[in-house]
Amino acid sequence: MKASSGEVSVPGLLRLARSNAANTRCTYAALGEALVNGGTADVMVTDWQRSILSQMLRQVVGDIYSSLRWLVLAEIEDEADSGCGGAWSPIAPDSEVRLFSLMSRCGLLTDIALIEAITHRLYQHQLEQATRPPDRNRWTNEPSLDDPHDFFGQLLPEFSPVNRRIAAYVVDRSRRTDRYGNPVLVPGEIEARLYERLHWRVAAALRHMLAEQSGENLHLLDARIETAAAETIRHSLAISAAPTSAAEASRALESAGLLNIETVHRLLKAGEISLFEECFGRLAGIRPVLLRRLIYEAGGQCFAVLARALDVELDRALTLFALTRSGMTQQFCGGNGGSSPLQAIYDTVSVEDANLVRAHWMRQPDFACALWEAETNRSEDFRKALH
Repeated sequence: MKASSGEVSVPGLLRLARSNAANTRCTYAALGEALVNGGTADVMVTDWQRSILSQMLRQVVGDIYSSLRWLVLAEIEDEADSGCGGAWSPIAPDSEVRLFSLMSRCGLLTDIALIEAITHRLYQHQLEQATRPPDRNRWTNEPSLDDPHDFFGQLLPEFSPVNRRIAAYVVDRSRRTDRYGNPVLVPGEIEARLYERLHWRVAAALRHMLAEQSGENLHLLDARIETAAAETIRHSLAISAAPTSAAEASRALESAGLLNIETVHRLLKAGEISLFEECFGRLAGIRPVLLRRLIYEAGGQCFAVLARALDVELDRALTLFALTRSGMTQQFCGGNGGSSPLQAIYDTVSVEDANLVRAHWMRQPDFACALWEAETNRSEDFRKALH
């Protein structure tokens, strides 16, 4: 859609957002095929990116499988009669490799929401590397979160909630990478529905892996795995539902009156990407997953609408957009690193119309989806749009 004044209306902007989301969805689908099945159509990734993304897939599956395996074996040990003979002997630590291979062959790892989650984590990691000074500002005089009162330009009491929450965030930040400095995807950053869906898929793959060993006791095998999976999901969702340190820090900043676009800009420049996203999402009133879609989406049109809705000055909006692209390679930028699409939308859309679109993004996703399904004359291509 061109950015002419006659077309930049609220319905036009929503159509543009859905079109961009549908294109992004196709990209994630192609990326999933490339990672799991070796496909190369419509997507280009470096060997390093492919390795990191595949590693995160293995990490997420491995974490779920470890919990499920422990509960299954614990249940069997507590029972006097195992009922399944030697069917459970393959549940050994090295069985994780076979389970991952089975899930790959069955297409259980090409879920678009899962590919989106690991891709966004890669974006975060690349952005952190591009923007965060080495050795935490050892050779620069730039303020860092090690001294919150300097970083935010406001004197904060020593024992204020802001200081405590920022300190907790700084500690937890190191847990988002492994011992080699590669990114990991923590449970609190995975949407609940996706996380639950992954648990059942791991359980299904485990069941198929053990079915040949169970003989005539498939009903006992299914019952044990289903019970263990339900318990694993209950524990996992309870843990992942706990607010992250970034969420707690952004809430403390909001209570202290420090949650504004200046703070968001400072966090991005300092390479504090997870806190930047959390604060930006809280400031905009939209959920973090959708916020990531808007700021990392190719082109910048939806980001321009969000910036206009928040009344962010054009120069700052362009700077924020350029910074978010600084850690992304050409393949992931999609060749849209320029500012012309962003500026064209920004210059044309009014603050009022931008806020009407933002109000749509602030809705509960199920309600927004239902409203979209209830519309007449909608295009079938957009029914599964990301936003």
